[in-house]
Amino acid sequence: MKNSALCSQSLGPILSAVEMSAADRDFHRIGKKMLARTPLAKQLVDPTDSVLGALSHAPNPGLKTGYSDLIQKSFLPEWWSFAQHICVAKDGSTAGTADPAQSQHCPASTTEYSQMEYNFSLFWGVAIQMYESTLIADQTSLDKYLEQQPAVHLNRRYQETGIHHPTRAEHRSLHHFSDRAESPQRFSAMPTCMPLITALAWCRALA
Repeated sequence: MKNSALCSQSLGPILSAVEMSAADRDFHRIGKKMLARTPLAKQLVDPTDSVLGALSHAPNPGLKTGYSDLIQKSFLPEWWSFAQHICVAKDGSTAGTADPAQSQHCPASTTEYSQMEYNFSLFWGVAIQMYESTLIADQTSLDKYLEQQPAVHLNRRYQETGIHHPTRAEHRSLHHFSDRAESPQRFSAMPTCMPLITALAWCRALA
C-alpha cells in the first residue's frame, strides 16, 4: 500500500513484550485471541459517543458486537472469507490447509487459523492508520496565528535571513504532536469502518 508509514509503524508495539503484548507472540496468535474477545470488554462506552455510541452495551462494558463482525463490514471478503483453515508450522511457514466443513484438522505439529485470524495484521495496521489519520491538528494556536499573517510578510522575513521559508503545511506538520491536544479530533466520513478503527485503536485486550 502507498503512503502507509502509519500502518507499518503500528505493527511494532502490538508484538512488543515491553509495550502491549507478551514474548514470542506473532500476529496470527494475536488475531486468534482478539477475535475471541468482546471489543472494549473492560471499558464502558458512552451511548452518546459519535462513533461507537450505537454499538455501546451500556450500562455494561464493551460493545454489543464482535471484532469479526466489524472486520466483515470494513474489509473486502477476499481478506477474511476463505472457508478453509490455514495450518502454520512452528517456524511460521504455511504447512497446508484444512477444511472444517469436511471435519478436517491441521496436523498436531501445526497451529490452525482461520483466514481472518491469519490476516489480522492487515486489519490492525489499516485500522490504526486510518484512526491516526483523523488526528489532524489544524486549529492550534500556531494555525490561528499563521492564518492572520500575510504570506508576503512571512516570505520577506525568511528571505532576509536566507532561511528556507516553511509553508503553513510544514508548520502544522512540525507542531502536529505537541499541539494535538488543543484541537478536537476530526473523524472522516467513514461510517462503516470507523467503529472497527476506533475499537481497535482503543483496545486493551492484549494484557
